[in-house]
Amino acid sequence: MRNLKFLSLLLVILLLVSTGTGSGEVLRGKGDFEFFIDIASIPIPGEQTLEIFQIAIPTKEVEYKEKDGSHQASLRFYMALSKKDRVVFREGYVVRDKRSSKPAATDLSGFLFLVDSCLVDPGIYSLDIEIEDLNRKKRTLLGILRKSYMTAKLEEVHIEVPSYSSDRFAIGEPLLIWSREGDSKFVPNPMRIYGLKNDTLSFYVSTLVQEPTYIDTLSVLVSILDQAGGLMTEDSLRSSVENGRAVFYCAFDVNAYPAGEYGILVEVFDGGGFYASAKKNFSVAWELINWQKPIRDILSEARIILSDTEFDDFRYCSLGEQEKILNEFWKKLDPTPHTAINEAYESFVERVRYADNHFDGFTRGALTDRGQIYIRFGPPNEIVQESVPVNRNDLSKAIEKLEDEFDIIVHSFQSERRGYLEFRPKILYGKGRSFRGMEGMDTGAYELWIYNLKGDPIFERDRLMTIQTGYRFLFVDMNGYGEFQMIGTSEEYSK
Repeated sequence: MRNLKFLSLLLVILLLVSTGTGSGEVLRGKGDFEFFIDIASIPIPGEQTLEIFQIAIPTKEVEYKEKDGSHQASLRFYMALSKKDRVVFREGYVVRDKRSSKPAATDLSGFLFLVDSCLVDPGIYSLDIEIEDLNRKKRTLLGILRKSYMTAKLEEVHIEVPSYSSDRFAIGEPLLIWSREGDSKFVPNPMRIYGLKNDTLSFYVSTLVQEPTYIDTLSVLVSILDQAGGLMTEDSLRSSVENGRAVFYCAFDVNAYPAGEYGILVEVFDGGGFYASAKKNFSVAWELINWQKPIRDILSEARIILSDTEFDDFRYCSLGEQEKILNEFWKKLDPTPHTAINEAYESFVERVRYADNHFDGFTRGALTDRGQIYIRFGPPNEIVQESVPVNRNDLSKAIEKLEDEFDIIVHSFQSERRGYLEFRPKILYGKGRSFRGMEGMDTGAYELWIYNLKGDPIFERDRLMTIQTGYRFLFVDMNGYGEFQMIGTSEEYSK
């Protein structure tokens, strides 16, 4: 069974199915752009289950080209649902969105969405999705030759399709709504985010009552819970049963909800001792920057300011919960909490921008060795640099200055695991060991950064360091491609 719709935010679709069950987390496609997907399982009569796939692609991620007086987006979509290496459902098509002008929204409140569905047996499946923006070809030579496009993917996601056939009655998880017109038209919200751009949480729930039945109404209790399970609000209602189905709509104002992750709990009673429940998570975010930033930029910020353990937890949080964590982090660093401006965060943003503009290469500037040191300690008091060293003796002179009044500590290369620095002592020079940069050279270009004291640190961990005589950092272009790696510091310190 297939039902496809591709519309923009301002359009609505006919409510062909009432609701569905979905995964506990919001799934994100990653690559050259981002998309979100919500998977819903619908209880229907018979042995199979109706799976609904709802996908949202923020219009800020999509290229619109002008043609014949209009602006058009063109996306190629592939989807495959597999069970034990056997594809049970496959779809592929091109979808287009045509408008009189380019989308005005530059945040998550403007999005395109498409809906597809299929009937499957209960069990464990693997889902793969790939979306190509046909208006944006890859800018690499290989991409041009192969005619490849900017692409985002979701690969080998395991989903569990439940069985409803033996239940007295079954309930699908809440289907979150962005907006609706009347009782039968709505725009779904696969991103599951509310707050700044939409402060009304709304959703549909569908219940299937197995035949034969004499039930004509169901009692419903809806609770909104915080992440710790605390009750935020609740409401009760009664829903009539028609042709073995009960469909009802709920809406809650989230204006008083702090940023974070929340849960919807729907409990249904038939009056005869039968009970069913369903859950769904959603998040609330109030900062405009978190609605506008791609998740990859939010992760980059967290990667710079958080420890390994903190970042591992952060990357799997919802957008609202990520906002909560970052807000709490920067609130502690605000030197003037009584004002509207957080000077520490403003300085961080300015340094990230500088690092991106001046140290960019194969790696984003803010995530390079020089970029991270600049963000942490600010501009150095002095830079000793050599663009074209004559021989290894030039580098030795830099190491001597690095050692001047200090005990030299030379470190391993930049971590490939995540892109930020892991400081593991390792001697790279001395005892006759040679270093070569580009072919025909004895060494690569280098920069020695000198901080007279502690620099201008942003983070508390850097302010508390006891060193009194200053820092020195030695960066070397190891391969001759402009990718400077930090090979030595004047003092051991931690990330």
